[in-house]
Amino acid sequence: MHSFTSTRKWIGRVSLAGIAAAAALLASSTVATADTVNFAPVITVGHGLYSDQVSACVGYVDVRAGSDYDAPYPPNYVKFTPHFIGVSRVCSVSGTIDWRNLDTGQSGSRQWALSGWDGPSTYASIETGPGRVDLTITTTTPHISSSGQFHAS
Repeated sequence: MHSFTSTRKWIGRVSLAGIAAAAALLASSTVATADTVNFAPVITVGHGLYSDQVSACVGYVDVRAGSDYDAPYPPNYVKFTPHFIGVSRVCSVSGTIDWRNLDTGQSGSRQWALSGWDGPSTYASIETGPGRVDLTITTTTPHISSSGQFHAS
């Protein structure tokens, strides 16, 4: 009986260690000192050719922030990769990138847009200055936004 209790305690400790390791790994995906960081996707509905047109498409946009663009482009960017399904002839997605440099206090925003169908990625440069940068990505249609931090050059 004693060995069963010891085994159960050992399994519990190993499980807790695994959960702690997984939590640390997930937490590190939102704050990093690397050049690129994958954020949670933006989940949204698309619109027609213009943002005031209704379109029957829904999906998500993968979001990656990075600071490894080569000159002559600004080094910091957000990459958008769409994944949508629907019956509309046109499925577009547009929105805003809001950023704040936590080291300098600078902040700003810029618009972005892309085709909502599975297709090529779209890049939007952001001139944040070097440091830890908070980003929030939203769309002009109903959505679940994406946010996180990355280290800008």
